[in-house]
Amino acid sequence: EAELYYKKVAELVPENPQIHHKLGALYQRQGRWQEAIEQFKKAIELDPNYFPSYNNLANCYLQMNRCKEAIRLYREASLLDEGNYLYYYRLAKLMFEYENKPEAAKKTAQKAVELNPKYPDGYLLLGRIFRELGQTSAAIAKFRQGLEIAPSNKELNKELKRAKKGK
Repeated sequence: EAELYYKKVAELVPENPQIHHKLGALYQRQGRWQEAIEQFKKAIELDPNYFPSYNNLANCYLQMNRCKEAIRLYREASLLDEGNYLYYYRLAKLMFEYENKPEAAKKTAQKAVELNPKYPDGYLLLGRIFRELGQTSAAIAKFRQGLEIAPSNKELNKELKRAKKGK
């Protein structure tokens, strides 16, 4: 029903990026990745500053194991929307976990935390990066900073214990 509605609206106002985004989001929720990708690309083509589509498009690429394309998109989005900490965080996470580039990931994650110092996952990621780089005391400090914001965060507590044990 929603799909028919969005398709009809897209026919009536094909130049509206929000309609293409909403149709893409619908396809995304249904696991119809390729159709979602087409709609998000269309939204970005119509308005290169329509940032929600960058995020959703990157998530579709990740669902399809197309990490390089997701990384490219997060890089592009972080340049276009420099104040969005989530783009930096997600880019750093992919640089660390997929590309295995901890030094580059560290700089990018630090930018994410600088933009939003209240985001505990940023500290979690930074702590993991520091631990990977062999900087245990810095890792412990980051895990503790994250726990100051989110004291009951299970991942931060687990990582802090691991770091203290030297694992």
